[in-house]
Amino acid sequence: MGAEVITVSASESITISSNEYIEFCTFLERSCGIVLGDNKQYLVNSRLKRLLKDHGLATISELVEKLKSSNSASLREHTIDAMTTNETSWFRDNYPYDVLKHDVIPEIV
Repeated sequence: MGAEVITVSASESITISSNEYIEFCTFLERSCGIVLGDNKQYLVNSRLKRLLKDHGLATISELVEKLKSSNSASLREHTIDAMTTNETSWFRDNYPYDVLKHDVIPEIV
């Protein structure tokens, strides 16, 4: 794993080292159970770029340190939210409703 560069604004860039990536992955797994593989630096970069800028942070290490040292539920929530994929397909999928209708509800009744 090498360092990758992400652009926060037109005039500045941020690098993510292997150690920073590992440190962030450890935080993420402990916080919400999301496990990132060795090849997901691009995902961390793209999803946290805006968050770093909004919170005035220059590196992933600064983010992790701030998450560790403060009790900022808001920063923790924003970080986890930035890393999750919000999918609502469960509501579009008829299978769960069919199971409720044909199996669960009749058994309860």
